[in-house]
Amino acid sequence: MIYEQSHQYIRSTTSVGIHPAIYNAHLITARARHVAKENKSVADQKLLQEVMPKRRLLGFKD
Repeated sequence: MIYEQSHQYIRSTTSVGIHPAIYNAHLITARARHVAKENKSVADQKLLQEVMPKRRLLGFKD
């Protein structure tokens, strides 16, 4: 079964040595890292907007 599926990897014109699901998992995790980095910067900005007014009320300087 793995031999047959090794010829089914979409981005390859020849047979590949690793099961296609492993290649797809690699692509998905790379994309997830990219999306997580984008979302982290947005989440950090929102967190700062929520925390800074509270810090001022407690007497902390910026």
